[in-house]
Amino acid sequence: MQTVTMLVPCVIVLASTSLVSGHEYYNGECPHFAPMEGWDWQAFQGEWKVAFKMNSRSSCIRYTFSEVGNRRAVAEEKLLPVLGRFGVPSAVTSRGTLTQVSSNTAEMWVRWDTGVLRDAMFSKMKYLVLNTDYKTQALVCSCQDLNIGFFAVNRRSCDFLLRPTSSIPPSLPTDYSALLNKTSPDLALDMKRVRQDDCADLDKGSLDIGFWVTQARTYGETAVQMAATMFS
Repeated sequence: MQTVTMLVPCVIVLASTSLVSGHEYYNGECPHFAPMEGWDWQAFQGEWKVAFKMNSRSSCIRYTFSEVGNRRAVAEEKLLPVLGRFGVPSAVTSRGTLTQVSSNTAEMWVRWDTGVLRDAMFSKMKYLVLNTDYKTQALVCSCQDLNIGFFAVNRRSCDFLLRPTSSIPPSLPTDYSALLNKTSPDLALDMKRVRQDDCADLDKGSLDIGFWVTQARTYGETAVQMAATMFS
């Protein structure tokens, strides 16, 4: 019975990971996102809220950039109301580790604790800061490839970030739209407004998605064994 009890939240998490990830699928390989020059990690650290994002049904999305030991880290917190239907918190959290790719500090890899299952199929995920003024706004994008020879797709997402005290504009700034469209024609049209009102549930405790993804992998073998026993 304990195993079955543990499997229930695992199944719920697996069913919702596509919603949590907030990435859109495109044909072909990842485009070339140009990272900004002279990016200052220390000045960039702290909390940001997401004003516009690609393909996300979540609301109240927040990112916190910090150092954990000697590593750069990013934590994401958001509301995913669909989870409330299963009797679990609508607030979810996940964490990522950032690793510098090149001499340009704004070009990094990110490894999310929710990406355990996708890592087997996709390439490493690039994470790039395209522009920021550090005090009010920033534009970041991430992308990873799936290429199995006869076809290729990529998962990408971009976020227009604001500091917590900044007001959300009615549309994406024109210079940020130009940056995205320079990367891929009409890419800015995929940016949708993220609701940042009615965020009280963020303070009511959250579901650690990364933990349950790990548990799902661990208990997956148990589920297979149970199914084999039931139908043998």
